[in-house]
Amino acid sequence: MDGTKFTLSFILFSVVALVASGLYGWYAVKIFLSDIDPRKCEMHSSDSLKKRMPFCWHMHQIWLNFAGSLVGWACLWFVGKRIVESPTYFGWEYALLALIAFIGVTGYFPSTAVGIVQAIGTLVDKFAGLIPGAKKES
Repeated sequence: MDGTKFTLSFILFSVVALVASGLYGWYAVKIFLSDIDPRKCEMHSSDSLKKRMPFCWHMHQIWLNFAGSLVGWACLWFVGKRIVESPTYFGWEYALLALIAFIGVTGYFPSTAVGIVQAIGTLVDKFAGLIPGAKKES
């Protein structure tokens, strides 16, 4: 791929990634924490959540979901670039990048990352319980 085509495709991809990530960041709370009525197929935003949660929580959600989506788009760029440059080689590392891209682009990277961190914490607690003399702090 020559320089001009690469630059143009990178710019277009970046614009799409930034816009999509911005939308996920801005609307993540409404998307993931709304009550869905399957009979009406409508989403009802939870106004009580807005009143209960502090402003900093909302800013954190916007940042976390924006960054998570952007990570997915970045991984998708590298996977797409590999496919264009060398379509015959697609190793496990690109399969992992493709999985991360899917999780990120669809908006689930933050909850996946938080879940992994919590699972590691649970494993550490369980292993600490197996060590004689280790006491869990309350």
